[in-house]
Amino acid sequence: TCLHEGLQDHFFECAPGVWTLYRCLHCGNAFLDPRPDLKSISLAYGSYYTHRSYDIAHGIVHRVWQALRDDYLYAEFGATSDFRLWPGRWFLRLFPVGRQGIDAALARNLELRKNSEARLLDVGCGNGNYLEFAQRAGWRVRGLDFDAKATAAARARGLDVDEGTIQLLAAEEASYDRITLSQGLEHV
Repeated sequence: TCLHEGLQDHFFECAPGVWTLYRCLHCGNAFLDPRPDLKSISLAYGSYYTHRSYDIAHGIVHRVWQALRDDYLYAEFGATSDFRLWPGRWFLRLFPVGRQGIDAALARNLELRKNSEARLLDVGCGNGNYLEFAQRAGWRVRGLDFDAKATAAARARGLDVDEGTIQLLAAEEASYDRITLSQGLEHV
């Protein structure tokens, strides 16, 4: 059944065209018509936020916050940092909602690495923010994303990232200790 007609990209303003959103009567999932394909889907990500490298915090308040956060991340996840303030590991415990947000969004609840050979694959890695965090936490990381600009931003950070879909891994015999796919389903 038709849910919405005449849909346009007014948010990112990078994907031209008009779509209709339908709902499948059998499974209830919604889908666009015309359906994006590998050639057209990249238009939706022409100026996406994952094309930018991680911005270093500016100003003393931001730098102090980042240093407190980094001390917490070091204590909880073993993530190294050039500058961290020791009371961060205790200070952030006073704010459980904020700490849980950091755990879920930045650290994705990554457990402490068990050995130096622990491997992590992030599918849909974007600009590599999470890969960089996991690498600082001692993981051997690899990323995969179909967006050329995002993979270029990740590679500029020195990260091992491949451009393409999951089919690139079909011939691999390697295994990973952790595979992540964060914020990916809503893009499928």
